[in-house]
Amino acid sequence: MSDRPAGSESEGEEPGRRHESRRGPGKVVQVAGAVLLLVPAVLLFAPGLHHPFLDLDDVYFIVENPGLAELSWESTRFLFLEDARDFRYYPLSYLSFAVERHFLGLDPFVSHLVNLVLHLANVLLVFWLVRSLAGGSAAALTALLFAIHPLQVESVAWVMSRRNVLFFLFFLLSIAAYLGFSKSRGPRAGASLAGSVLLYLLAVVSKPVAVTLPAVLLVLDRYLEPVPGRPLGAFLRRHLPSKLAYVPVVAFIYVMTRVTAQRSPFLSEFGYSGLEWIAITGHNFFFYLVKSVLPIRLGVFYPTPAPGELPGHYAAFALLAGAVVALCLWSWRRKPVLFLGTAYYLVTILPMAISTLFFSDLPLLTADRYFYQSSLGVFLLAGVGVSRAWRAAAVRRPGLRAPLGVAVAAGLTLLFGLSAQQLRSWSSTTALYEQVVRHHPSDEFYYRLAFEYENQGRIPEALEAMEKAERAPHQIFFTRTFYFQLRLALLNARKGDLATAAGFLEAALEAAPNELEPVDPKTALAWAYLADLHRRAGDPERAAAAREKSARAASDPQGYFEDLFLRVAPDLAGAFLERRVAAHPEDGTAWHHLGVWHARSGRGEEAAACRRAAERLGVRPAAEAR
Repeated sequence: MSDRPAGSESEGEEPGRRHESRRGPGKVVQVAGAVLLLVPAVLLFAPGLHHPFLDLDDVYFIVENPGLAELSWESTRFLFLEDARDFRYYPLSYLSFAVERHFLGLDPFVSHLVNLVLHLANVLLVFWLVRSLAGGSAAALTALLFAIHPLQVESVAWVMSRRNVLFFLFFLLSIAAYLGFSKSRGPRAGASLAGSVLLYLLAVVSKPVAVTLPAVLLVLDRYLEPVPGRPLGAFLRRHLPSKLAYVPVVAFIYVMTRVTAQRSPFLSEFGYSGLEWIAITGHNFFFYLVKSVLPIRLGVFYPTPAPGELPGHYAAFALLAGAVVALCLWSWRRKPVLFLGTAYYLVTILPMAISTLFFSDLPLLTADRYFYQSSLGVFLLAGVGVSRAWRAAAVRRPGLRAPLGVAVAAGLTLLFGLSAQQLRSWSSTTALYEQVVRHHPSDEFYYRLAFEYENQGRIPEALEAMEKAERAPHQIFFTRTFYFQLRLALLNARKGDLATAAGFLEAALEAAPNELEPVDPKTALAWAYLADLHRRAGDPERAAAAREKSARAASDPQGYFEDLFLRVAPDLAGAFLERRVAAHPEDGTAWHHLGVWHARSGRGEEAAACRRAAERLGVRPAAEAR
């Protein structure tokens, strides 16, 4: 059987050639068939429309993001040219959230719906693209796999993964425009190329990983070559000049990323050798191929192992990744479809595979969402393989068609079930963290889970999660933020380990301000609470040092420390404030915050008394308890 590129109507033929006697299905049938491909995806992701914003980036980057509060030319200019809230450059993705909020309000249902609609549009584009390259049956299976595979769930179900579904929409549209350019001549060709470049720009400002598109277009050029096996030099002379039109976009995204993106405040805790970096990168290339075949034990977080502790399979994965690269190079002249699928996968996964080299400050080895765009190459090979097996069975062994059809249907059903199970993990922040620690335990997510339990008043479970965190592999990457270290201090205070609580609080005060928290929490009351912890832990020297800092620090009735303390641990805050005003009745700020605490607890008379005491000491109360 020929392995040359196929037209959309007659699979297995050379590009541009069709049998005149064969007629494909009518346009109405084609459209209806494409729309039917969306039904499984809609059924799969519909329950996720009612999921809330998650406290895993959704809250910080969307709900609390002041840059999304209004939609105007000024706010748009800010998002594209000045916004440094994120550590990467995603202005168009953030603009989409601003548009949502302006017209429909801040509603997680709307955000999830937009993600789903973008994913469905991508499914249709995948079907169209593969149909034009490899035929209808291969396109249908490829699109189905793309629509419902468990590795795709994160990109659709997580609101902050909007960048994935949005950039890939423009990525695919840019490819479509380029294919129009490759088939046209004259002004129409120029317009198609210009449209492709513009769509490419929209893709990279949605997510810079789209920068790989020119290389993908070269892969498509090779697949569509009318003369298979053209020498590399001749091929590049023919096709490389058109890719120069995309270079200004590459330069733009490079400059803007350098200008607006900030260095992560999370400090690197790794020091790998050269061989370990090679093993990790090779592992990442092959990891997604394994997960695409065995989509189990998935999670939003796959931790990077510590230096000197790389599991044995990392080297094996690296060797297998080398074999995939060799297979891709071998197929250059011999197997165009194989080359198309493997080369597309390798090119598009490259930024994600090597990201650990450049962003090792986050101990994130891989992520399901990184596979979203690269899945097209893998699923294309699966679709073409099954399609060819189906046709071969019709010619040689018709009796095999029924078992093959049953096997494919069973496989798709199994994938649907696994995806539905994975979607349930995104139903709440707690459910997501529970899934992570179940499959990939680390102190990072055990601590996060403890915070979630504490927020829900499940204190025994919070303390149990914290104990498990202390025994889990060390993967913390929030050690330079005040908020998380304060939470750890408060959890240790609940546990009764006051010395550890004091250590976390001291580190928290020294950590701020930082890129995530530009405010300074070093208020007089913050140092006073640290002194209280040291005193109760039996460390009078450190208690005295903290009291001295408290005496020098400014009192702040609206302090960042005080606001967080009252919000995340009101019982501990109330007990401390009562001790504080009993020992230091001249502390007007303590009286003020004790009044806020009483007001939040519904004790109006006590709140009024505390406010009067604060006013007598010169501290004006807030207009209302925040």
